[in-house]
Amino acid sequence: MAVFEAAVLTTQGNELLIDSVAGAKIEFTRMVVGGGNYTQEERVRRALEERRVLKDAKQEFTFSTHKKVSPQCVLLTAVISNANLEHGYKITEVGIYGKRAGDAEDFLCSIAITKSMEESDTFPPYNGLQECQIVQDYYITISPDAEITVVTKGACVLTEEFERKIMEIEKSKLDNNGNGSNLIVEFSPNEKGENIESGTKLSVMMGIIHRVIQSFQDGVNKIYNYLKGLGFTPNPNSPDGICAAIQKVYDLQFENGRNQGRQDVIDDPEEYGITITPKFFYATREVEFTVDKTPKSGKIGLSTKFSGNSSAPHNANGFSISIYKNNVLFTEIPSSTQGFTSDYWGENTSGTMGGYVDIAVMAGDVIKVQGNTGGYVKAEMIIAWYF
Repeated sequence: MAVFEAAVLTTQGNELLIDSVAGAKIEFTRMVVGGGNYTQEERVRRALEERRVLKDAKQEFTFSTHKKVSPQCVLLTAVISNANLEHGYKITEVGIYGKRAGDAEDFLCSIAITKSMEESDTFPPYNGLQECQIVQDYYITISPDAEITVVTKGACVLTEEFERKIMEIEKSKLDNNGNGSNLIVEFSPNEKGENIESGTKLSVMMGIIHRVIQSFQDGVNKIYNYLKGLGFTPNPNSPDGICAAIQKVYDLQFENGRNQGRQDVIDDPEEYGITITPKFFYATREVEFTVDKTPKSGKIGLSTKFSGNSSAPHNANGFSISIYKNNVLFTEIPSSTQGFTSDYWGENTSGTMGGYVDIAVMAGDVIKVQGNTGGYVKAEMIIAWYF
């Protein structure tokens, strides 16, 4: 739905308003819509007040209805149609034209533009099958004492106005018994309605209209009850309420899917290649194991801790960890990476070293971790690996 800025009274429109205070009669003649693209400088109120025409006028329409909604305001309504439109456009500007009663030419009295191109309705060209219509309301300021007329000749009739006219006919054109069901409604060829032939009795036509309304409401009720059964009760039971409920279903489907995915992983992490508790191995100097399942990430993390205690003076440079994959050396962690301050251990000297590596693996790969020391060193190693 298009979002419009507040309407702006043009300089000429303001002069017309002043004249109405002095007793001049105002006549609003037409609504003009266009697709002009306004720069930031053109969008300011002062620039809009000085406009004489729309920037890119596309269509114009007389008014279907008008109503004085307050002493200072008139609501003008026009039905915008694409019946004769060859090229579509974005509706970005709407203007109200008027004049002093008796003048030959009208002029732009008020203008409203949309907030942006993204917040403008796209009006399609006529496809030869289905006419597209927009009921456009426009509130315009007047003097409390102003006498106004509105040009409605040739305008489309609003549905509510049509139904009101039908009721007036029923009340004013009755037969001698006070019954209007046998009245005949005549249509010109270009006014023929779907499923209503010229010469149709009023009672038959009203029955057709009632069935159309009932069919529409039945459809609304069916969708309402279906959404209610899913736990998304529309409020109210109307097209707007149903649209809001459908939007809620749409918004929740991603969140529900994400939550279900999380729960699936929590319920069966192994199925998704995740080991919650690392696998530990305790051994002296050497650990070997076979990867039982190819992880989804394609690799495992390997954490090692190697402790040693010398019973005699010893060269610490011989202290290291070797990691093999399928009996091929993958990497080696030397003591020089562990921050040892001396290359020589004395009697009863101890130290601990460790490391972490990622290894690309698949099911069946054999991983071996080997702790290396020189003589006179008592050592043990802890290995943890996980996906």
